[in-house]
This record gives sequence, C-alpha cells and structure tokens, in this order.
Amino acid sequence: QNNQDLGTYSSMVLDSNDYPVISYFNETDNDLMFVHCGNIYCSSRTPVRLDGCFSTTDCPNGGGNGDGQVNDQPTGQYSSIRLNSSTGYPVISYRENGGDDTKLVRCADANCTTSSAYFYIVDNGVNALDSSGIYTSLQLDSNNYPVISFGRGSFGNNLDLKFVHCDDVNCAGETGNTITLDGQGPSATLCAEGSSGDCDSGDVGWYNKLQLASDGDPVISYRSHAAGDLKLILCNDNNCAGFNESVVRVDGCTGCDNDGSSSSTG
Repeated sequence: QNNQDLGTYSSMVLDSNDYPVISYFNETDNDLMFVHCGNIYCSSRTPVRLDGCFSTTDCPNGGGNGDGQVNDQPTGQYSSIRLNSSTGYPVISYRENGGDDTKLVRCADANCTTSSAYFYIVDNGVNALDSSGIYTSLQLDSNNYPVISFGRGSFGNNLDLKFVHCDDVNCAGETGNTITLDGQGPSATLCAEGSSGDCDSGDVGWYNKLQLASDGDPVISYRSHAAGDLKLILCNDNNCAGFNESVVRVDGCTGCDNDGSSSSTG
C-alpha cells in the first residue's frame, strides 16, 4: 500500500502469540483495512482490504457473507477490533460512511479471508443528519456476542450515544434494536438514567469507550460535547435495559455528578 494515506482510526489487539492484529482506515481509497502480523515486530505482514472495495480486483476473494461488502463506498472509519475468545478470529465494528451505517465483520479465520467473512449492518443510518457508526467501541460477551457503543445523529451538532447487545455472533437483525443512552436530555425512554437522569440534550457520545465488568454489565466513558464534560455510564444489567442505569459526570463540571441542570458546564 505504498504512496497511500494509511493508518487513521486504527484499533489493535494481540493474538495468543502476542502478534499484533490491527484494523485501520485507508484514507486514499476510503477502505477498511486489516493486518495480522506474523511476528511481534510486524516485520512479516500481509494487509487485507476488508470493505469498501472499488472492484473485485481490490477485493479478489469475493463479497463475503451476510450483508456482504460494499463496492466503491467510503467505509472503515472508527473501527474497533476484538478476538473471539474461542477461536481467536477477529471481529470488527466500524462505520460504513457511504451508507451512514454501523457495521460489523466477523472473520472466519485468523487472517480474515473476505470470501468466508460475515458482514452485517448493525444500525442503519439515513443520511448525514442521522448518521450511524461514529466512534464505535466493541467488546465480546462470554458467548462472544458483540456489545457495541456508538454515536448516531449529526456529528458536531446533535449526536446521540447509542448501544446494542447483539443476540448472536454476527449481530444480524439488530437494525432497529439499538437504544439511546444519552443525547436527548432526561427521558423515560431516551436516557440511560430515565426521566430524572443526568442526560444532556445535543451533541454527546464522542470518543466513547466500552468495557464489560466481571459480571458482563457494560461501562461506557464518553465526551458530552454539548456540556464539555467527561461522562460515564454504568449499566446495572448486561443489556443496559430499563433506563435505570447510572450516568455520572466525571470531569469538566461544577459539582460533576449532580449538575445536570446546565447544558454547558465544561
């Protein structure tokens, strides 16, 4: 990939040999890229173009399974990679820029051969004003089912923090099953903490990072751009269901965890 603009939106894990496994974005061709290094120094490597391919020449191994690859569409920003705990095979969440979607690829081998990989749209965005997949963060539960946090809306203007806990390894059929955790203000159905919760109205969900506690409950850190605050959501169940989670302001505010009355506290 010489003479191309590479390496933005990278995400990395280490395999059982401590060899780096990396997803990243090709800015020149607007494609999702992947590499499984052959040693700890990554001096042995064969990059793979996973999605967004212009033609079968760019992606010679076929269109994949499920929803498949997209052709000649900007794809692969905001990737987040994990390895299946049973097989060691990569799973990657990312943004399909051309379709404004949150997407997932589940590889069927360690090197992510595209012809055997499974590609699924997790959340189907509409357009630039209702765009999905901004800042995706991925974890796998004890069944290796994907758990994803991401932004949806108008970036820089009105971005919501969204969440989905998939009910199979492919995250198939989840479009429409995502929930809003923050970005619509206190709400019985659009705020993780409910109608009296400390949720902001406007642009939130930036730089979100998801981890799973030892009991499988999600914990998400993120920036509320509307308030200028670092926030944290601690879910009290594996699905962040019930809108009775804890929303905490960690830094950037006066009073921090109890100043939700202000729309700009940072």
